[in-house]
Amino acid sequence: MSQFSVDSDQMIATSHAVQAGIERLRAEAHSLTAQVTNLQGSWAGQASAAFQSAAAEWGAMNVQVESVLSALNHALGAAGAHYAEAEQMNAQLFLR
Repeated sequence: MSQFSVDSDQMIATSHAVQAGIERLRAEAHSLTAQVTNLQGSWAGQASAAFQSAAAEWGAMNVQVESVLSALNHALGAAGAHYAEAEQMNAQLFLR
């Protein structure tokens, strides 16, 4: 028989913390992207082309990281809500 123990409130709180982290990362990424874009506008040459390629790679990776974190956040929130709901439903089975 399987056993598990979970604190659904902690899962939901962690989901909120992850969401706040995503928002901070998004704001920081936006700021960095603006700085990189400004630099690209004033830089020309071979090194600039290589830098632009690296900057594009960073941008794509940033989108991927945000996507993975968003999926993690969604799963945490849903799992926390489902565990809380299951616990409430199980408790109601014994109420008279």
